[in-house]
Amino acid sequence: MIDRAFDSLYNQSIGFENLEIIFIDDCSNDNSKEKILNYSKKYGNVIGVYLNENSGFAGKPRNEGLKYATADYIMFLDPDDYYLEDACETLYDKITTENVDLVSGNFCLDNESNIHSWNHVNITDEIKVTNIEEKPSLLLLAPSIWTKIYKRKFILENEIKFDENLPGQDALFLYYALIHANGIIFMNKVLVVYCKRDYNKIKEKSITDNKTYKRLSDYLNVYEKMYHVLNNYNNELVIAVSSHFSYWSNLLKNSDIPTPEKINLIHTFQELLRKTNSYLTADNELIQLLIPIQMNTIINILNIQNEDLEKKMLNNFDVTERYQQKIIELNNKLYIENKKNKTKTI
Repeated sequence: MIDRAFDSLYNQSIGFENLEIIFIDDCSNDNSKEKILNYSKKYGNVIGVYLNENSGFAGKPRNEGLKYATADYIMFLDPDDYYLEDACETLYDKITTENVDLVSGNFCLDNESNIHSWNHVNITDEIKVTNIEEKPSLLLLAPSIWTKIYKRKFILENEIKFDENLPGQDALFLYYALIHANGIIFMNKVLVVYCKRDYNKIKEKSITDNKTYKRLSDYLNVYEKMYHVLNNYNNELVIAVSSHFSYWSNLLKNSDIPTPEKINLIHTFQELLRKTNSYLTADNELIQLLIPIQMNTIINILNIQNEDLEKKMLNNFDVTERYQQKIIELNNKLYIENKKNKTKTI
């Protein structure tokens, strides 16, 4: 897989020799280490870093890469994904011309049978803001750190790092970057092909697809950290964390975790949902976008096929449904206010 990533770097229109390329070998069990050694011997701008033991998550290798980086700008790429040939040039030209801290492109999904665009927010061309408060819906975009370019000075000065012991560290990293960035640009142009593994053909599962109690609990820990990041910045943005809840609840629904552990996870989740919905206001632009996600989350949990779970949790889950009703009421209020304003304008 590393060959595909390297080839896409080698074929960049900006010129391969203009790139500082750092490969981190996280004790891979294939021949990636040998390939990195060969690349670093052959090309002076390729650096190989070899960890002593597998970290289990992508956070540590990415942090190691940040330590070795000397260029003014930073990009990330996973070994099984690849850039389109104008990716580096497009991002570099935009961030240097506009002098902002963060520029993002878009990506498409390659599932080995077709490629299609993946865009979670309705963006037709380009969005440019001074800070995330001007466009909070950018918090709902997929946490694709590899579609972006960052000022290295900005990353270092704000001490933005990846959490090394949890899944979902890319989303947490991006939250830190978005709330600190002085200037954010999103271009609705596909620059990266994200290669999703076909688990019907391979035995190895991605960390993100594991459905163990620990994995699901780890995700809730990440969401809790994301909540605190946004709450310390602007508490009206904390509802953005719930954009991840549908994914989590789907993992829970399809897991074989024993009932007592599922109950424990749902209790923890309920408390997190309560906190993320604590600062809702009728003019919060995130409400309309998040209603379907929160509704789907509730449905996933209530559809868990387990009689013991239903007996113990359904009454308790009335609390969660009340928070859901609050969202709907606020959204209706927002709709009515918008309609009145339009009538006044006419």
